[in-house]
Formats: sequence, C-alpha cells, structure tokens
Amino acid sequence: MTYFSVVGSCNGLICLSDDQGCYMNDIYLWNPSIRRSFALPTYNVTFKSHGPFMHCLGFGFDSVTDDFKVVRVVQTGWGCDKIPPEVEIYTLKTGHWRYISDRALPLMIEERFRQAYVNGAAHWMAFDPVNYGDQLRWTILSFNMSDEVFNEILVPDCITHEENSLKRMILVVFKESLSLIQQCVGDSDAHCSIWIMKEYSVATSWAKLFRIDLFGGLRRPLGLRSNGEVIFATHDGHLVSCDNQSKRILFLGIHGTLGDGYSHWHTFYTDTYVESLVLLDKRESPGNTEDKEAATTAEGSRKDVMEMQEGVLALTDLAVLPTSAVFNAVKMIKNEVGKIDPHVITQASLLYKLPVDFSSVDIMVFICNSSEFPDHQLFEEIPRVVKPGGMVLLHQSAESAPGEMKTSLLERKLLVAGFVDVKVFPMNSVLQSEAAQFLGIKARKPSWKIGSSFTLKRKPTKVLPKVQIDDDMDLIDEDSLLTEEDLKKPQLPPVGDCEVGSTRKACKNCSCGRAEVEEKVQKLELTMDHLNNPQSACGSCGLGDAFRCGTCPYRGLPAFKLGEKVTLAGNFLVADI
Repeated sequence: MTYFSVVGSCNGLICLSDDQGCYMNDIYLWNPSIRRSFALPTYNVTFKSHGPFMHCLGFGFDSVTDDFKVVRVVQTGWGCDKIPPEVEIYTLKTGHWRYISDRALPLMIEERFRQAYVNGAAHWMAFDPVNYGDQLRWTILSFNMSDEVFNEILVPDCITHEENSLKRMILVVFKESLSLIQQCVGDSDAHCSIWIMKEYSVATSWAKLFRIDLFGGLRRPLGLRSNGEVIFATHDGHLVSCDNQSKRILFLGIHGTLGDGYSHWHTFYTDTYVESLVLLDKRESPGNTEDKEAATTAEGSRKDVMEMQEGVLALTDLAVLPTSAVFNAVKMIKNEVGKIDPHVITQASLLYKLPVDFSSVDIMVFICNSSEFPDHQLFEEIPRVVKPGGMVLLHQSAESAPGEMKTSLLERKLLVAGFVDVKVFPMNSVLQSEAAQFLGIKARKPSWKIGSSFTLKRKPTKVLPKVQIDDDMDLIDEDSLLTEEDLKKPQLPPVGDCEVGSTRKACKNCSCGRAEVEEKVQKLELTMDHLNNPQSACGSCGLGDAFRCGTCPYRGLPAFKLGEKVTLAGNFLVADI
C-alpha cells in the first residue's frame, strides 16, 4: 500500500512524496482546487547511483523567477552520515533536477523532517555532527528558494545542547513568523514549550510564548492555529485543538489511521492552504488520465458521502467526553443514525460564544454535568448555529436538575427561541459508566429560514353584482327625496346646561351666558374665623389645593384638619436651595 507524506503547501499547490514506508522515487505536485496533479521526474540521487541514503525535502516558491521549486537534501554513505550532504533542486519551469551540492552546509537533518516555509525559505531542524562532549549542537537549517543558498539560524540557548531534543521539536509558522514547539516527555512533567522568532534570522529575538501541559490524552504537537491554540494528536488517534488559557480541548472530528508500523499521528499534517489555478495549463503527467478518472470518481463518491453525513456538535462542561457518548445521545433523538461528523467541545461552560458558523449544525447535543450548564449566553447560540430542521438535545442528570422547575424553564427558553416539538422524557446516561437517571429535552428547529416569506391563502371574497346603467334609464334626483321637515335648520339646545363649575370657563366670545354667571359669582374672602376654625361645606377643603374648587377661600394654604387651626410650618418660608 502507498503512503504519501506531505512535504509542504505553497500558493495553492501541495507537494506529496511517496516515502512514508520506503523510498519509491515518486514526488507529485497537486492542486486540490482544480483536482490536477503533476508527477516530477525521478531525481538523480537514488539507491542505484549512490547506495543507501535518507533524504529530507523542501517545497516553496521563487518570487524572483515566478517558479515553484523542490529541494532535496540527501545523506549518503553506508551509515547515511556523509558530510556535507548531496543537494539537488527541481524547478517547475525547467522540468528537471540539477545538483547544487557545492552550496551545502556541514549539517545533518533528521530523516523526513517536516519543513516550515516562511519568508521564501524552507526550514528544518538540524544538528552539527561534531560532538561537543556527550552532546550535540542543535540548530535550524534554512534554504532560500530565490537565492538557492543555505543558512544557519540559531535556536534558543537553553535548548542548543539539550539531549535527545530533536525528536521532540518541530518547526511551524505562527502569524507569519518562524516558531518552534519543544516537547518534553516524562512521567511527571510532560509539557510543550512554544517559542517564536520575533525578528527573522535574529537569534536574540527568540521569545517563549507559553508552556502547555500534556493532559487529557494529548500526545504529539502538530502545529499552531491563528488564534494561538495548539493542534495535537491524541493517544487514541484523534486530532484536537487545545486552548492553553482555558484548558479547553476541541475535538476536530478527524481520526488518524494506522499504517504498517506507523502510529496514528504519522497520518496527520497541518499547514495553511489557499486556492489557486496553478497547473491549470500544465500538461498531464504520464498515466494521469486514469488517475484523473479515478480522482473524478473518488470526488463524486466523496460528495455523496458528504451529503449523507450530518454535522453533529456536542458540548459538555466535562473535561473529557468520549465520542461514543455523542453517538449514544444522537440515538436518543434519531431512530436511524447514518454517517455523522461529530465535533466535541469540552469545558464549554467557559465559552460565551461558539466558534461555529451560522446554520452549520444538523444536531446539537448538550451533555450537562452541572445544573448551571448551559447558561443564557450559550443558549442564545443554539438558534444561530442549528440548521433549519435541525434537532437539539439537552442531557441532564435528574439529581442535578432542580425538579420540574429547571426543565420547564428550558422548555420555555426553547419555545421562545423559535423551536417546536419540545418534549421532556426520561433517558439513560450516554456515559456507560454512570447508572443514575437522566432527563432529556429535545426540540426541533422549524424548516424555514430567517427572512422567509409565505403567501397567505385568502378566503374568496363575494363579488358584488355589477349594475349596468344606460342613458335611457330614469334616474331619481336625491334632492327630491328630502321633505320640508328635513330642510329645517336644527334648533340649538338651551343654554341651561352650560353651568358654572371649577373646571370649565367661559370662552372669550361667550354667547351662552356663562360669562355673565361667572361675574355674579363672588369669591369668598379668607377671614381669621376661617383660619381659627376651618369648616368645609364640600368636605374637601382640608385635603389640599388639588381637591379645592376655584372659589375656595383656602386655596394656597396647606392641608389641614377640619375644626383645627390652620398653621404653617416653621421652615415654610425658608428656601429649599
């Protein structure tokens, strides 16, 4: 069986080499965007020409000549330790290999060591074969694709002479800067240290970003994401992303395969990729016609599989969640479970927003250990990420959930969020190790999307009969229908209802007699008798101005009790400010 390794990715092309199990002399340039590949000719240094060898490859782009190049550093000799090594380079425009061994440096690279391509140069971890006591001197070997010149970049001083550090260090690119991941393996202190070179090729600019402990099955570091999370391969072959600050492990839904004598992580490779049309006008390599037909068939099969797969997002406040628990949860809401693509986010209680696109999840599962999970912020994310017609399942312990109050609250939240068919039901634990009773709440998102419109079916309206009017028809004059009584001017009501009161006043040009009545009304004057023995005919004078009529002699005085002397407070005339 053929096992290809990825040399590198650059400007839309991926370089593949058939050297995972043994050297098969096959190197390909592949553009997955247009599904076209190109086979490179056989290189010069082979077992037939030089005997035993081991090589390391680099792939990049020459911006000066606008050309892609593949460089090959080959250690020859019976011990594969000949110094300096043989070096040959292939350019896509010329289509052949040529020697540049005279430019090699007296350094050795670990066999099949992965490159880090940045600043137009390929970089590998290397070591000086000259012994320094019982230790070796570790360094970085770079090859500039434009100048075709090798250079040496020093590593941080603390790891220059570290024993057995080569197999525990990889070079990666982080935020367009050369970075180094140093893995320390031990029974008591397994961890990774992340270094970054702030100024390219300046050894004193190395800075240690952070240290991350290896926990939760983390086994081998593979690279860094743009948000600073470290990508790991786990002991059981999963590809995960780990956040150093929150200690959250995100399962990426990718599982490695076991090869002949190879572990899971040998099948992983992480790098950036951009789409391009490179190789679109390139002649098909020999034997590529059948490969293209096979690739087309495989691509069609892959699309069929993708259409059958369902996106499943599982969130839990636990530190670790096995994939089998996600499958068990999905079985609770679906009778038939086909191919699913589960993504697991552990310790999700630390999140307030999910790193998931809009309407991208078919099934969303919450496996809750605490009654406080999920909180209202995560709950607001559910209608955003679930596809129309998607399902939601909340799996909670019957002991942790405070009775029916908690479940009824979650039901209401789902209904308010627009979900339908909300149902609460008893269920077993999705974690096989637990035997407690659990409650499940499932709901379905309506199949319509936000902004959709529907035509309302209106009831048929009765059509009034049309009346045909001809000029010959005799029309009735409406005025002739009025009688003499209808033409009389209506008499105005008498003025008697226009009474004088505390609310209504006569208008400026009063003609109803209200103004004359108001003039006759005399306002009562306030006397000492009113103050010493206040009385009220209406009973409301003592309540205050809000209840007094317009002619009340007590207007302007404070509230008082009937029969008691009206007095003012001592601070009545003192300014408030």
